[in-house]
Amino acid sequence: MYTTTDRVRGQFPQIRAEQWGTGYLPSDPEIEDTITRASGRVDDYCRAVYVLPFEPDTPDTIEECTLQLAVADLRRRFNALGAKADEKAADAEASAIRTLTAIGQNKPPFLNWTPATGVESPSGAPIASTPPTTKLFTRDEVW
Repeated sequence: MYTTTDRVRGQFPQIRAEQWGTGYLPSDPEIEDTITRASGRVDDYCRAVYVLPFEPDTPDTIEECTLQLAVADLRRRFNALGAKADEKAADAEASAIRTLTAIGQNKPPFLNWTPATGVESPSGAPIASTPPTTKLFTRDEVW
C-alpha cells in the first residue's frame, strides 16, 4: 500500500460519525481496503513504465496520488449517504489521474524508480524487453 491509514484519516478531521449517515466513521479495515484499491489503480497506470511495487521507498508523487484516490473514494461513499457533493475531492482525484496518465505514458513527472524494461520472471527469463533494432521482416522478405 502506497499511503497509510493515518494519512487518509487526516483528510477527514471535520467529519463526525453522524455525518456519514451510518453512525460510524470508516473502520481501519475499510480504509485499508480503499488504500489497496487506490494502490491497484496506481499500479495499473504505471506498470508499463516502472517495475512494481513502489516499495519500500514509495516515491512522493505515487504516495500523494494514492492518497488522493483513496480520499476521493471514501468521500464518494460519504456523498452517497446524503451529504453534499464534494467537488474538491473530485478535482483532487482528476488531478491524480492526470498525473498517473502522464507517468504511464512516460511523460513528466518522471519518477526516480527502476524502469520496466528488462523485467525478469522468477525463472530468470526476460518477460519484457526493448524492441529489436533490426527489422525481422521486410516487404521483400517475409521469412
